[in-house]
Amino acid sequence: MIQVKQVLQCLEQAAPYELAESWDNVGLLVGDPEAQVEGVLCALDITEAVVEEAAERGCNLIVAHHPVIFTSVSHVTADTVTGRILISMIRKGISGICMHTNMDCASAGVNDLLAASLGLTDVINMEAGEGGNL
Repeated sequence: MIQVKQVLQCLEQAAPYELAESWDNVGLLVGDPEAQVEGVLCALDITEAVVEEAAERGCNLIVAHHPVIFTSVSHVTADTVTGRILISMIRKGISGICMHTNMDCASAGVNDLLAASLGLTDVINMEAGEGGNL
């Protein structure tokens, strides 16, 4: 069976961390890299509803675009949305991988797919650091 760290390695090959903006938070943000993957749920954001859906579907890994932890975390308590999400993920044994600006800038990543779906040609990829404060 495949481990969380193996999924992470595949994603990093497709969208290397070096492509991420300096302010971004990408990679394995919650969970055990050694855990065996029983199912993967993909989402734009890791929300309370997404965590519940993952648990209901038997998925112990969520791969999301936007980071579940974006700013510095000084406490994890149930009186904040982020705290509730993290507590729920940990209690349920669900890991979370987030691939944000590195997946945006990757070859055949989010931006390339969006450009292709719009029929754009002569597309110029921005380099890491050129995105500014999105």
